[in-house]
Amino acid sequence: MSPAAASERPPIILSPFEVTPVGWTLAALYVGWFSWSIFRPQSEAEAAAWEKQEAAASEMAAAAGAFLREASAEEGATTSASGLVFKSHAEGEGACPTMEDTVVVQYKGSLADGTVFDSSYDREKPTEFKLKQATLTIPADLAYGPMGAPPTIPGNAALRFEARRGRAEASRRREKSGFSLF
Repeated sequence: MSPAAASERPPIILSPFEVTPVGWTLAALYVGWFSWSIFRPQSEAEAAAWEKQEAAASEMAAAAGAFLREASAEEGATTSASGLVFKSHAEGEGACPTMEDTVVVQYKGSLADGTVFDSSYDREKPTEFKLKQATLTIPADLAYGPMGAPPTIPGNAALRFEARRGRAEASRRREKSGFSLF
């Protein structure tokens, strides 16, 4: 065969969709399996777990209202328009950190019943925030809402964070790389 004739032949396509209908059959089977794995009916265990989670969320919703009223009634507490309750325990000494500064903070996060779900004290590792010392009581709709964060935070749970400032550190200027919360 001459080189000119070889260049005129169509290329060989090895795609299973071009070679045989078996490729289309495999694709259809995969789509069916994937759809079933997503939209299948719940098992009894999943339904029981969902009911248990909803019951816990209902309990937390009932407790959250009293918890927030109690927190907002404390002396020195401020309630924002969104329902967040803030209470400063101690004013800092010296120069106030700027928006560019970071403070090292020890904190404890708890539910209305006092159950601690997160604590830098327990981990023995502080974290960095931009505050002095405060208690934040957060309504459920500002926290995790009706879904919660299982298994430690049930749905509709109001949260309380007690944070205490450690040391302040001047922030290192970072390159503008996009999104920043502060």
